Amino acid sequence: MEHIVNKFFAAMAQRNLDDILALIADEIDWYIPGNEAIAPWLGHRSTKAAIADFYRMLWKNTEAVEGHIDHSFTQENVNLTAGRFTTRMLQTGKLYESIFFTSMTIENDLIVKYRLLEEGYGLVKALQP
Repeated sequence: MEHIVNKFFAAMAQRNLDDILALIADEIDWYIPGNEAIAPWLGHRSTKAAIADFYRMLWKNTEAVEGHIDHSFTQENVNLTAGRFTTRMLQTGKLYESIFFTSMTIENDLIVKYRLLEEGYGLVKALQP
């Protein structure tokens, strides 16, 4: 199962949408909480097509600066990962730095549930002029 998590993060780092989507189940329970009015890529998604839209919107609005995985733990079919990243918001040019935590549930080598927690206040500040 950890190989799926590693492939997922590697594909994200390379912004390789095809490789990401190959790891996502057709129906998924996906949630990234936050202010969707300011960052419309946040929120709930439930299909592979919606995940593709998420990444297209995210990548259209952001530039990855750096990211690090600090810890990754797997128990049964659930992986928890903690790390930190820096992203440039393209509409403002501001840097957004945050810690993050993901929870992924994997069944039949596909991600069926995904949660991302990040520092939301910093995101709102980075997106405001």
